[in-house]
Amino acid sequence: MEEEKMEIVLAPELETKLNNLLILKDDLREAVDYCETSGAKLLNPETGCLIGHRRFGAVTYWVEYRLENGRCVVHNAYSHRMRIEGEEG
Repeated sequence: MEEEKMEIVLAPELETKLNNLLILKDDLREAVDYCETSGAKLLNPETGCLIGHRRFGAVTYWVEYRLENGRCVVHNAYSHRMRIEGEEG
């Protein structure tokens, strides 16, 4: 049986922004899954959002999100062609 994928929720304005940046929901889902399983995330106490990143090849995806009722509500996301010192890959 195929593993159920986490639902990614985006505001319409954010979905438009991410489409323009060529960032897919699947990229965000993989980044959030990585952050949640590895613990590589930070809590912004001012917003209550978690922020984390995941590198895929030459691109690092950053995601600001909250987990609510089994869903991932994304508040912002962006990507950079960058490496983070001290990380493998």
